[in-house]
Amino acid sequence: MKVVQFSLTLCLFSLLTPKLTAQNHLVLSDQGKEWTYFSKLDNIFYRTIADGVFHELEARREQIQGIQTKAAVEERIKVIKGRFAKLVGPFPEKTPLNPVVTGTIKGDFYIVEKVIFESRPGFYVTGSVFKPRFPSKQQLPAVLYLSGHAKVAFRSSTYQKVILNLVKKGFLVMAIDPIGQGERNEVLERAMPFDYERMVLQHSYIGSQCLLAGDSFIKHMVWDGIRAIDYLATRNDVDMENIGATGRSGGGTQTAWLGIFEERLKATAIENYITTFRRLIQSLGMQDAEQNINYGAANGLDFADLVLARAPKPTMIITTESDFFNIEGAKETIREARHLYGLLGVEQEVSWCTDIAGHTSTPKNRESLYQFFLQHLSTPQDGKDIEIPPIPREDLVVLDEAHKSKMFERTVFDINKEAYLQAKSQLPERNQKLDSIYLKAVLGIEWNQGKPVKVAEVQFERYAVEKFFFECQDYPLPFVIIKPRQNSKHKVLVYYSPKGKEALYDEELLDKVVNGYTIVFVDLLGIGELGQGNYGNGSSAALLNPDGIPPNIWFMANQAKRSILGIWIADMKIVQDYISSRFANFERYIWATDYLSIPALHLSKFTDDFRALGVYNLLYSWESIITNKFYDPKWLMTSMPGISFQYDLPLLLSNSDERAVRIYNLVSPTTEKLNVEQLEASPDYLYYSKAHVKEAPIGEWASLSEFLAR
Repeated sequence: MKVVQFSLTLCLFSLLTPKLTAQNHLVLSDQGKEWTYFSKLDNIFYRTIADGVFHELEARREQIQGIQTKAAVEERIKVIKGRFAKLVGPFPEKTPLNPVVTGTIKGDFYIVEKVIFESRPGFYVTGSVFKPRFPSKQQLPAVLYLSGHAKVAFRSSTYQKVILNLVKKGFLVMAIDPIGQGERNEVLERAMPFDYERMVLQHSYIGSQCLLAGDSFIKHMVWDGIRAIDYLATRNDVDMENIGATGRSGGGTQTAWLGIFEERLKATAIENYITTFRRLIQSLGMQDAEQNINYGAANGLDFADLVLARAPKPTMIITTESDFFNIEGAKETIREARHLYGLLGVEQEVSWCTDIAGHTSTPKNRESLYQFFLQHLSTPQDGKDIEIPPIPREDLVVLDEAHKSKMFERTVFDINKEAYLQAKSQLPERNQKLDSIYLKAVLGIEWNQGKPVKVAEVQFERYAVEKFFFECQDYPLPFVIIKPRQNSKHKVLVYYSPKGKEALYDEELLDKVVNGYTIVFVDLLGIGELGQGNYGNGSSAALLNPDGIPPNIWFMANQAKRSILGIWIADMKIVQDYISSRFANFERYIWATDYLSIPALHLSKFTDDFRALGVYNLLYSWESIITNKFYDPKWLMTSMPGISFQYDLPLLLSNSDERAVRIYNLVSPTTEKLNVEQLEASPDYLYYSKAHVKEAPIGEWASLSEFLAR
């Protein structure tokens, strides 16, 4: 058995009659003491997903250790560029930029031209060109400045300090607004359960739809950067032989990824972003959507590959010792990059500067940045950081009246939806039978082999409670059996809810027990005792889904080959196998609600050892998350990147035994119940009607009673 490096507390409920209460929780020992080996159980979900990524990274480490020659490095560069191209997603054809200069600002040493262009037809990018007012030559070296997570983007005084210093030293600098920032805030029209004005949440909300479609969000940012350089190429005042790019934090992300695909960049400087996946996951957790591609770790990619893909061109990495992008990870990346650059004979082309500070810009680091670009793009001169008053933010507003009305006629959501539907339409018609073999392979399911371990049994006047956990390979799986002490109906119900075992406090369920039903409650990973732990401090960790599992866990799972959905199905299967053996002479039912309805529906493909399966509030389809602008992020956990290209929930239902499966309410991605008219208007209606969908306006408990009375 793999050693679980946590002590975990199985707080499996103190049960008082006649009602169940949460006071004086009983732990694994009924004397109230922890089983030392099993403490901090609530963080095991994060750890389990992380271990899957670490397994992939270990395979990569062994590959890198085997690279010892120049030819091997060159082959590595070729391989990773191909993988990045595949995983980031294909770029569109270049179309007319239709640039417009909407205004000009003149300062004592600079001129600012406010520019808007179309990186795709009808998709607008706002930015500004900062250049010396009295240039020393006709064509100037240029730097593309990519902003980090500032709401005002390049208008931030921190970013202006770098931009204006570069202009003072003879550079032309173009700065653009990233998607969701500055004047490109793709604001949703209705309230969401988080502050949508926070750009990192907006990135992850839109970006998750891209990732689910098997694409990426960073592709859109990279494409804007490529088209910005295309715009620079149209100008007579730009020396296209000497082009660089830089950015800090989120801007460092954009710079690193742009550098892979844009060969015209002679030099890049990445600030406050570089670490390693291992150190990121160990410390901060996965960040917002543009910092993630699907199956990156599974394809042997790490931060160092962002640098190596640039070889032999010069790259500078700028760090701070107390950055939340862990400094040890940055040092590990730099060592690897320098070693591989060294095998190419150009180790000196990986520059590094660091300072003692947090996630911020420092004078020392800025001066190193200036010197780097002066060395590689211009004429070496004094790189001192000069105090320059920033331009007022309101003066840098780019949009004119002509563009305000059409700025968001086309958004990332629209582009992603169009691309997804186009790709889907080109797929051959699938007649794949959704059997257990096919689903196990697609979902990356690994079956658990754990044995049930009884913790304790508590007797009350009308019922008894047995507390168990399965001693699985990676974590204990806690469950509770609550059974009547008399008048048993010889019927057992396995009940799956996002509340986990806490659902047993619902009086309606306790009434079922008193009236003769045995009910089993389970805490799956991410739920109850196996959830609500430290999901990391990633930018989308808690705010996108404040009452449930945050998307950054999904981002992390998508780096490896094992899905959260597959893990849940495997855990449900081990519970069902035990219940079928233990209660062989009982009628066995399964009931699942909310997002756990999806793994429960899949469970029916792996076992038929139950009389009936009922699911309440089932998501209509995964595709609907992509094709509807609004969705509840909780549904992401039930999915995988590109899953709807393989199959979708309607097809899963069409392959289900209509006698054994009953659906109570289909819901939209916003978890709003769909009525019969909406269902009948859907091309998938036949799938759902065959599965005997029942509209349940009377609520879950009446639906459950109807289900058990079938």
